[in-house]
Amino acid sequence: MSKSKVVLGVVVAVVVIGGLAWWSMGQQGGGSPAGISQNNPGAAAPQPAPAPAQQQVTAQSATNASMNQDLSSMDNQMKGLSSDSASVDQSMNDQPIPQN
Repeated sequence: MSKSKVVLGVVVAVVVIGGLAWWSMGQQGGGSPAGISQNNPGAAAPQPAPAPAQQQVTAQSATNASMNQDLSSMDNQMKGLSSDSASVDQSMNDQPIPQN
């Protein structure tokens, strides 16, 4: 095998491995530094909401009123999720920037 074929094979292998690493980082969301949005480098990334504390369910807390309150809270959270999802979907629509 000639030396040029070996060098070409090594270059192709390095490019493929680098491409796979880049793709893997993009899938895991690790492609940009923490706190910087990829679409707007000057804007800080929003911080995730803290996880709600786990509550113990007792016979006294399982009343209809508390269940209705919990369901109402879940409905509001789902509406917020829907709104957030709509915002993300809208941000994915790339708009051309006029160039002068």
